[in-house]
Amino acid sequence: MEELRGSTKAAWEAVARVGIGLCTGVWGQARTTVPLASFTVLPVSSWVIGNWSDCSRSCNEGVRTRSIFCKRKISATEEKTLDDASCTHPRPKMLEPCNNQTCPPEWVALDWSEVSA
Repeated sequence: MEELRGSTKAAWEAVARVGIGLCTGVWGQARTTVPLASFTVLPVSSWVIGNWSDCSRSCNEGVRTRSIFCKRKISATEEKTLDDASCTHPRPKMLEPCNNQTCPPEWVALDWSEVSA
């Protein structure tokens, strides 16, 4: 059950409280009893978030990036990439500012000039 997320996990927890064989009621109101076998659990789509990249600059405002994909697990070893609308919103950030501190001054060597006598 640890793999389930969001409302699907809550639904399974509710089923566990009622009992594995039968599930009664919706939103706390008693309704007709329905065999659990008649329910279909749909795969849950979720954001798959990559690691942040190194910052593009060491100072003076760089940017770091990461990959973000909406995916659905379709088997124990296979996932399907979906369009962003299939996952919860808002979409996690893909870009982020980094190293906003001002760079320290640097020495710059210029070309030698001739000495005049």
